[in-house]
Amino acid sequence: MARANAEACANLAIEGMDLTIEEHAMLAMFMEEGVPPSLVPQIILSLYGKGSTSTAPAPASARP
Repeated sequence: MARANAEACANLAIEGMDLTIEEHAMLAMFMEEGVPPSLVPQIILSLYGKGSTSTAPAPASARP
């Protein structure tokens, strides 16, 4: 999975959408915690209030 993550980051950089240090850290945290890649977009959308339609609860660290 680390190789896929590195390739995805490289593709973003090529497209001029390189991740910030904070974004890299957040994605690394998701990987360390074993969050399934399919849930990462839903969690990020719920954290930033973009109207996620997910019924999955936010991670405990993201709860107020």
